[in-house]
Amino acid sequence: MASETKKKLCFVASPIGDAGKPDRTHADWLLKGIIIPVFNTNFPDFAVQRADKISTPGMINAQVINALHDAELVVADMTTHNANAFYEMAVRHMVRRPIVHMIRNDQKIPFDVAPHRAIPYSYAHPDDVETAQTALQSAVEEAIRPDFHVENPITHARGVQKLQRIWNVRRKSRSKCTPRYCRSS
Repeated sequence: MASETKKKLCFVASPIGDAGKPDRTHADWLLKGIIIPVFNTNFPDFAVQRADKISTPGMINAQVINALHDAELVVADMTTHNANAFYEMAVRHMVRRPIVHMIRNDQKIPFDVAPHRAIPYSYAHPDDVETAQTALQSAVEEAIRPDFHVENPITHARGVQKLQRIWNVRRKSRSKCTPRYCRSS
C-alpha cells in the first residue's frame, strides 16, 4: 500500500453564519469560488479547510485554535467585520505565521489592520473573480516562501517593545558611567 503524503494546511478564517443565511452564502462563495480553485490549481500540496468543514469530533474552539496555530497558511476574510473572524486573525497574528487577508471590495478595512495588505474581491462580475484569484495566488506564493518575513500589528508592537527594552538597558548602563571611564557611542 502506497503511503500518502500529508498535505499542508491552509485554514480559512471567515464569517460563516447559519446555513441559508447571507453570511454562509458569502463564505461558501468565497471558499468555493476563489480560494479552493486557486489552491487546487496552483498549490495541490495544500488542503483547504474552514471551521465548519472540520469533521473530527471534539471541541470546535480548540480545533480552530489548533488549526490557526499549526496551519502552514491562513487566509482570513475580514468582510462584515465578524468578531469570530477577527479573533481568529488575532490568534494567528500572535503565533507569527503567514496569513493572507481578504475583504470584499465594498467593505472598509478596520483601523487596527488597515496598514496590512488585503486582497479586495467582488463577485459582481466574472472578471472580478479572476482578478481576486490572481491576487490570492501571488500572495500565497510570497507567503509560503521560506524567507517570508511575517508582519502584522502584533509583530510590530512586540518589535517596538523589544527595542524599548534594549534602549532602557543601554541607557541604564550609560548612567553608571563617568566621562572618564565611558566613551560615548
